[in-house]
Amino acid sequence: DDDGGGDEERDEKPDKDFKHKMSDIVFVLSGFENPERDQIRRKALAMGADYRRDWSRDCTHCVTAFHGTPKYMEAERGGGLNVKKNWILDSYKAKKRLPIIKYLFFRGRGGG
Repeated sequence: DDDGGGDEERDEKPDKDFKHKMSDIVFVLSGFENPERDQIRRKALAMGADYRRDWSRDCTHCVTAFHGTPKYMEAERGGGLNVKKNWILDSYKAKKRLPIIKYLFFRGRGGG
């Protein structure tokens, strides 16, 4: 019984931290259909991010499937970051916020 209780206590702290890993992120999704769209959204929300249906001034990230979507262009004009879905999925799997650089879409290069 002691081992089980100890595990629960150890697991509780990372869970609390996990819920705040992306608390400074406000994101939109672009180019995804359900159920994939819902899966990405739920995982980002579980890490503390906020979701908006449409790009707005408080948004920081556009999680996009493709280069050049209307939301992608809005994010670019609005100073936001366009990122690939795997930033959310990989961060969720790793239970930590991963460095964003390899997940960024760069102007003129949408692939990968």
